[in-house]
Amino acid sequence: DFSVCLLVQDAYGMFSELHLQAAELSVDHIDVYSKRWEGKTCCLTGMKILQRTTKGRAPGLFSLIDSLWPPLVPIKVHGQSQDQQVQNNLPVPSFCYVLAVHAEEIEDDEAEETPDLYLPPAVYTLRDIHQIVGPSQRCSFCGTVIYIRPEISANPAPQQEMWIFVTDSTLQEGSSAAPRTLSVCISPSCLLDNRVHQALCNKSPCALLFKDAIRENGRVICVERTVLSVQKPLLSSASGVKQVSDPVQLDDLDCAAQANSLCAVQGIITGVNEKTAYSWPVCNECGSNKLQRSDEKREAYLCSQCCQYTSNPDIRMQLEVFLRCDSMPGCTVRIKLQQETISLLLRLSPSVDGCYEVSNVLGMKVGPLNCYVQSASSQLGRYVELKEISLWKAN
Repeated sequence: DFSVCLLVQDAYGMFSELHLQAAELSVDHIDVYSKRWEGKTCCLTGMKILQRTTKGRAPGLFSLIDSLWPPLVPIKVHGQSQDQQVQNNLPVPSFCYVLAVHAEEIEDDEAEETPDLYLPPAVYTLRDIHQIVGPSQRCSFCGTVIYIRPEISANPAPQQEMWIFVTDSTLQEGSSAAPRTLSVCISPSCLLDNRVHQALCNKSPCALLFKDAIRENGRVICVERTVLSVQKPLLSSASGVKQVSDPVQLDDLDCAAQANSLCAVQGIITGVNEKTAYSWPVCNECGSNKLQRSDEKREAYLCSQCCQYTSNPDIRMQLEVFLRCDSMPGCTVRIKLQQETISLLLRLSPSVDGCYEVSNVLGMKVGPLNCYVQSASSQLGRYVELKEISLWKAN
């Protein structure tokens, strides 16, 4: 279940959250309603009061209200004339009404002389997000998506927590002290419309606008009342931001690495995790692993996916290795390698009848490899678990 909501403010500075009611309502209507009413003066009729809430009961709602306070213009004060209005040192409203209203009962009211209270979102660069935006603050920014985890399919499914990794030219260019990427957690309460979902399914760099996300514990979190939208062209409206070009640079793995972040790693192989190492045949026509021994042809497989026979299937392998990294002295670094890297290592090592000894890859140098940090322990005997990944590239 979901609801499309509008945050409104009257001439007296009071806020209310409107829950829209309509016969046909989908998450894709968010952009439609935003373009229709955001920043406009409207007349509301037939409202139903759902509840009166406070900051203690609705911290997410009030973090958004806090980002819009104080007002841009003087507000009306009950019992005072226009000349007696006070603007400075006004306290943030201590409560907010949650209302329900039918969409057809919201009408544009441009003739009404209401103060211009609308405060458009300030779009930060990603460097500003790292360096300026404080904890628990709402923030808006535009970034180029270079990787997501977990991957999503085109088929609609119940939304789960997702991590989106973005960058922009302010992080990629120059010698900025800020990390080269920003990790954004998408909570299940932040709904994605079909255009955003489709853009993320394409696995190609796309620019997204993140509106009213929250900065928490060094990360950015998208929750309820955060809106994501696809930006075209692939440029941010923020000043000084240019299109990101390949190859995208990641930060080298160091002691500051955190889980759910990206890094680049290189080092010497010191061990192999034999418990997780295995291989399996796949069809050399379609890549499916649904192979069965053929009863009709000796030494051949039948692929149940493409119904082709093959006597020389491709071999896929899973391999995890331990690295010694100069950037992480005394740290155990375990990395799950991609097939391409595994194949390269095996081509460089001798084999007997297609079989490889673990010792043959020991001492080999790998990297730099782009990796996703699955876990990182800062305790005594630091341990980092990585997974090699492929960053999204422009088609």
